[in-house]
Amino acid sequence: MGDVSVGEVAKVVVPERGECGRFASKKGDPAKSPEKFQTFADEPRPVLELQPDVAAGKLPGNVLDELAHLKAKASDAATDFGTAIKEQAKKYRINRKALRRVVVAHESGTVEELGLEVDAIDVLLSP
Repeated sequence: MGDVSVGEVAKVVVPERGECGRFASKKGDPAKSPEKFQTFADEPRPVLELQPDVAAGKLPGNVLDELAHLKAKASDAATDFGTAIKEQAKKYRINRKALRRVVVAHESGTVEELGLEVDAIDVLLSP
């Protein structure tokens, strides 16, 4: 069996969900925001072929390890993001949830949709 190096898992394509290890979004354009489409790695990783000696429905141990590693990095990034939102909201006296929604909308290119939602909520809440 050929060895699969740790890190190669990040380029396995998951239909309709981008690629494991990528900051992928159905919205957005790689040409306009290439940083959103970068992998965690510093260099490109080859696309994996199925290993012939691994039965369908099973994972090689190194693949499981890589997925666990990516999950841990995602958890750490989510914690860091939450902390940064909390600190900046406090510093600038902005509602934490509102700041998070604006940042997420900005990252995903849905600021206009968020504005429309805010307008609709304003109408609903006005006397």
